[in-house]
Amino acid sequence: LFTLFTLAAAGFLGYYLFQLTDIEIQGNESFSNEQILAYVDVEMGQNIFTIDLDAIRRELGTIPYIEVLEVKRVYPSKLLIRLRERTLKLAVKYGDTFVLTDEAGTAVEMAPSAQGLIELRGVTVEAAAIGSRIQGLDDYDVYLIDTILATFEESVIGEELSYIDISIPTMITMGVKNGLKIRIGDVDNMEQKLAWIDTLYPRLVEEGKRFGTLDASSKYGASYIPD
Repeated sequence: LFTLFTLAAAGFLGYYLFQLTDIEIQGNESFSNEQILAYVDVEMGQNIFTIDLDAIRRELGTIPYIEVLEVKRVYPSKLLIRLRERTLKLAVKYGDTFVLTDEAGTAVEMAPSAQGLIELRGVTVEAAAIGSRIQGLDDYDVYLIDTILATFEESVIGEELSYIDISIPTMITMGVKNGLKIRIGDVDNMEQKLAWIDTLYPRLVEEGKRFGTLDASSKYGASYIPD
């Protein structure tokens, strides 16, 4: 009798101990908790062992602007959801339209124009599915893009970039909105190239240079080459 009572008490306590009382969402900035929870099929008071974590991942994965990093139970009574919001960085030509992607080449939207984003050139898009990396972009391409964006994000040309052309990985060129081209070659010695560009580019702008190439691909320094 005592054993039965003990088991019943343990079951009673366990039932109430593991009831869902809190849902913690991390990483959402543009999306409110309420918008995220609209995709989460759980109820407060539900036993956390009955929560289908895979189903939550799938449902949240249908939001193009969100990458699901983690969904897990935090005992005794919490559900934790960690996200990363995707930020539009690039536009890649795809037939008569553009695929708008994050820095990793994940397709987020389709649009009739580049929408003011940096156009990525030198990549042939074979297929594009929202929420997945565009087909035609490989790991090395992503490495090149990530390196370039990270290097020039805080540069004097950071807000001025109009396109990045990775057609030839050892002769990468970029365009800025005033019409100048910038040649960086490969992605070696990027800190030095950044310093050269940040020094020479403002001078060229001050001189009214709207055509030609700022060449920072040499190991000896940057120079201006008129068209």
